[in-house]
Amino acid sequence: MKGGDPICEVEFSKAVIEIAAPGDGYLYPSRAIGEQVPVGAVLGMVLSAPQDAGSVHALAPSMNAQGTSADVSVPVTQKAQALMQAHGLTIADLPAGLDIVRERDVQSALNQRNEQGARQAHPGLDLTSPTRRYAANALTKSWREIPHSHLVRWIDAEAVEARVAAEGRARDMMLSISDWLAWSVAQAAKTDPRPNAYWNDGIEPHAGIHLGFALNQSNGELIVPVIHGADGLALEDFVARIKGLQKTAVRRKLRPEDVTGGSICV
Repeated sequence: MKGGDPICEVEFSKAVIEIAAPGDGYLYPSRAIGEQVPVGAVLGMVLSAPQDAGSVHALAPSMNAQGTSADVSVPVTQKAQALMQAHGLTIADLPAGLDIVRERDVQSALNQRNEQGARQAHPGLDLTSPTRRYAANALTKSWREIPHSHLVRWIDAEAVEARVAAEGRARDMMLSISDWLAWSVAQAAKTDPRPNAYWNDGIEPHAGIHLGFALNQSNGELIVPVIHGADGLALEDFVARIKGLQKTAVRRKLRPEDVTGGSICV
């Protein structure tokens, strides 16, 4: 392969990212397609010269041929051990790279096994994707652990439509209500920084205003591209950035930095 060639697609919580080769060489994957792996895990090796299977295995002693951790000395919590015994699981059935096996790790492995069984029993069944599962778990956790407050305010939609249409004509540009709303939120966050904050045993303001906007995909999934430094962009530049990220998402070419670092979301 050549440097820059796409070598795999990694499905994150917000998008599917194409990973490019870091340089010229020979790729030896150590993971199976569709396998769930922890952050920081090795997906494969890029070597400068071709190697036989034995040599590659010797270069990666911590991985067996299936890409599963060969280390069985990982500590296991009491609850996790009880769940593993109840369902006949071993360390080899869990994701590689765990420093400690917790109950949630075992439950995740059980869910994956159950889904695989359901796929075999019902080949046409449309099961929830890993992206949707991860997003659902993260959303549920945030509702459970982070204090929430809600404010509802009704506005005259006709007045908003008229304002957006007038701005589009004045600037000679295509402007949607969504574009105007997202840009207005970024501008408002400069005046009142409280919504542009995160929870850390208290409300902590973010250093910058990096606006994420929800974007539906053709497969029904939702991603949130991020416009970094959104408050410093003129409306025309802001809308151009939105359109660019939308096109990139359609081509499945979003980079990790395109979907991370958001501080406020529309």
